[in-house]
Amino acid sequence: ISGTDTIQEIVDKVKKDFPEVKAGLTGMIPLGRDEMVYGQQSMGYTSIIAFIAILILLILSFRMWAAPLFAILNLAVGLIWAIGLAAILVKSLNIMTSMVTVILIGLGIDFSIHIISIFTESRSMGKPINKSIEDTFLKSGKGILTGGLTTCGAFFALIISSSRGMKEVGIVSSVGLLAILIVTFLFLPSLLVSRERRLEKKLAEGKIKSKPVYKDISLRAFGKGCSWLSGNYTVTIICVVFITIFLLVSASRISFD
Repeated sequence: ISGTDTIQEIVDKVKKDFPEVKAGLTGMIPLGRDEMVYGQQSMGYTSIIAFIAILILLILSFRMWAAPLFAILNLAVGLIWAIGLAAILVKSLNIMTSMVTVILIGLGIDFSIHIISIFTESRSMGKPINKSIEDTFLKSGKGILTGGLTTCGAFFALIISSSRGMKEVGIVSSVGLLAILIVTFLFLPSLLVSRERRLEKKLAEGKIKSKPVYKDISLRAFGKGCSWLSGNYTVTIICVVFITIFLLVSASRISFD
């Protein structure tokens, strides 16, 4: 990038003496420089947009604001770990690995959603804090761990690629997702428990008059839809098979550019 910028400055300086001449840089190196610069510029605001969109969706889904904020904070900490490890392992990002940030945001938030859902459900049933966090790990811990490790394994498989860019994508993605997984198991439950302890302390001191009401966050319409599917599973399987065949034909015609 620095070399291309230096040459561009020389060209711009010479062009001032010959205003009627149009000159510029072309080739793989200048094009690669442009892709890298624009990729770096877009990575920042796309990540911010992703954070805001996820926060809004979580607030609407959970019908609360504290837990979604904890989820976003947990994800931010996990991304810091991920980028820090990437700096140690691959030293620098390229045009491919720079896009991994948004991918990690989308995948990493799933871990927080499972923990918040089970913990909120347990608290709404009147269970104490210790029992609620225990039930959270018992019910969702294995699923989160299995899902996270299998996804990490899928990304890590890219390390056998002959392309350096693909190898680095595999390393950054798998290690980054593993970092977010570890942070989610350590940091997010601590945030949730800390908030519940503070609320109980305020209640005991009389600073708040009643216990917080935990709203029902279940999607009843989704449950009714699943009930319909369980009664019409044959039709559902046939529809899925036909759609799969249609899209398989479409997928066979795709080309690489």
